[in-house]
Amino acid sequence: MSRYKIFQLKKLDRFFQPPTYNEYVLIDQYQSKSFLLYIYIIQEETRPLASLPSTYYNVPKTIQALKCAAIKIWILTGDKEETALNIGFSTSLITQDSSIIIFNESDLMDLRHTINQKIYNLGLTVETINCTLIISGRLLKHALSSDLKMKFLKLCLDCKSVICYRISPTQKAEIVDLVTKYTNEVTLAISDGANDVPMLHNASIGVGVIGLDGLQAYNASDYSIAQFNYLLKLLFVHGAWNYEKITKMIYFYHYKTVVFNSLQLWFAIYSGWSGEVLFDRWNIFMYKSLFTVFLPFVMGLFLTTCSTETRLKCPQLYYQTQNVFNLKMFWIWIVNALFHSLLLFWLCLFIMRHEVIWTKGRVGDYSVFGNVIYTCTLVIVCFKAGLHIQSWSLIVHLAIWVSILLWISFIIAYNELKIILMHFTVFINVNEIIFSSSIFWITIIFTASVVLLLDIVVITIQRTLSNDTMIKKNGNLEK
Repeated sequence: MSRYKIFQLKKLDRFFQPPTYNEYVLIDQYQSKSFLLYIYIIQEETRPLASLPSTYYNVPKTIQALKCAAIKIWILTGDKEETALNIGFSTSLITQDSSIIIFNESDLMDLRHTINQKIYNLGLTVETINCTLIISGRLLKHALSSDLKMKFLKLCLDCKSVICYRISPTQKAEIVDLVTKYTNEVTLAISDGANDVPMLHNASIGVGVIGLDGLQAYNASDYSIAQFNYLLKLLFVHGAWNYEKITKMIYFYHYKTVVFNSLQLWFAIYSGWSGEVLFDRWNIFMYKSLFTVFLPFVMGLFLTTCSTETRLKCPQLYYQTQNVFNLKMFWIWIVNALFHSLLLFWLCLFIMRHEVIWTKGRVGDYSVFGNVIYTCTLVIVCFKAGLHIQSWSLIVHLAIWVSILLWISFIIAYNELKIILMHFTVFINVNEIIFSSSIFWITIIFTASVVLLLDIVVITIQRTLSNDTMIKKNGNLEK
């Protein structure tokens, strides 16, 4: 008969002891399709909390904040079972309504039978809502064997938290490597111990903390922090900000490129594949090299959704940065760019489908038509960036309006050089034609409003639904 047992917290009162905080380990996140492993180890002499160095202060508060951000926690410790459970209680990782699953099997056959049985049972119940798995280093050696490690990993992911006690630094590194390799997700390990350098190297990202064991982990890590509670700012503030900035910068860069290049395709279809170019060669060159070069940089450097204080006060905001960069969202931006270019081209063509008599009796040809579309494209691209920047500052205003003013200045300067460039371009006296026509300004205002109106409606609905979902998730976490 299996020695597998499930204990309720009320049966484990003997484990409630004053916390010694001799070793802490942080752990992992398993939310929807993203999985991050955070492992933190503080090796410290057994002493009361009040006598701990400032490096280790606010550990329970930090772990509680990580729980509010829907981060699952694994405790990996070399200490005995009672101390590991005591750490779980003191950090609120284990609560009064938690189900504790303890493995006490004596051999590999019993362990295999227990893991298979538990995987089957978890598929029939909702026990994973608040379930903690506890296993020793002796059994972990069998669980990480070739024929059991995938089933053991699945069982661990089905539980809310995992506690591994009496494990060696090598086993800690093996656990990190197992999660990193077989979940195909980003893992982060954090430690202050010199013997945990392999664990930091096995993780996708290693974070070192200044501790009592020297600076080996501090120097071998990708990021270094002075105190454990600084992890919250590293994840919730800088991590969330940088991830969102880079993601939106990549999306927007491809958006502005697709919008501009696809316009030539629609013109080729309209012109019967004649090979005529819609835009002047200098316009094509200056679009990416000057007129829209500032916008991606502004989005990548100055885009912030919430202040530092707000993000630290509300860990639930960390939800909004999860799984933002994915293939589905990338193609949504690409399809949106194609739709904008298609709507932009045919709206301008509909407005200017008849030959328009401009000032001084001039007739608008394809070069005038191309520069009208070029101006509309630049305005739409600039304000599209503004729609996705939630924190408008002076730098954001400068990037948008300077980009548009540079194009107008370029038209005027280009016209002044018409004598020199008249043998290389047909872009002659266009500024006198378009700037003096009311149709030009009406086309810009009308086209930009129609194209961006749908985006405004979609973004408004999306943010409203996102706020409602956020409120529901916050309520579930509080429960």
